[in-house]
Amino acid sequence: MKWLREEGYEQGQEDNLVTNIKMLMKNMNISVQQAMEVLEVPKEKYTMYEEKVSET
Repeated sequence: MKWLREEGYEQGQEDNLVTNIKMLMKNMNISVQQAMEVLEVPKEKYTMYEEKVSET
């Protein structure tokens, strides 16, 4: 049961980061890569977040 809470927490963090990336892109008129740099997203996760941003 604990792993379900941890998985939900991680999913929530990812969703929040996607929202923050989108808000930066919109409000600052920057690319998805620039937004991820500002938020200090690890480079190895760029592809995953680029896909998530384009899905929604």
